[in-house]
Amino acid sequence: MASTYSSLKIELIGAGEQSGTWGNTTNTNLGTAIEQAITGSGDVSFSSSNVTLSLADTPNSQTARNLRLNLTGTSGGARTLTVPAIEKLYLINNTLLDAVTVQNSSGTGVAVPAGTSLFVFNDGTNVTSAMTGLGPGLIVPITSGGTGATTASGARTNLGLIIGTDVEAYNANL
Repeated sequence: MASTYSSLKIELIGAGEQSGTWGNTTNTNLGTAIEQAITGSGDVSFSSSNVTLSLADTPNSQTARNLRLNLTGTSGGARTLTVPAIEKLYLINNTLLDAVTVQNSSGTGVAVPAGTSLFVFNDGTNVTSAMTGLGPGLIVPITSGGTGATTASGARTNLGLIIGTDVEAYNANL
């Protein structure tokens, strides 16, 4: 029986295969492929166009297998990062000046704003935010320790803070 590959392209040695050499394959699976999926970090370089990542039938190092994808380069506008259509958690670190939508080829995606990091989950069809209650645009109520707003001016208003000329008007009413 010949070797097959998992969705992360980790080699699954067939029964009776690789006599005397299976240890090398196992070490590569554990030391490269599985390690990348659990703790790996890979750079994805943008150059004013969308980027598609893929996986090949090899346990060798592959960017799409990494847990953390560090988006670098020059986006030249909002972009799309297409990842393989497999179940996979990613931590997207968007260092670009524009938002990047992470999706696979068959479904919906999630936008990762410029200068932010976001955990996303690819279920093989759609890519969604992997975390609820955290992330860009989150409004945390004042009763939960937040400001109840997504902007600085809204937060000041909600918290009853005053700045600038409003201080003079406030003091005049004391």
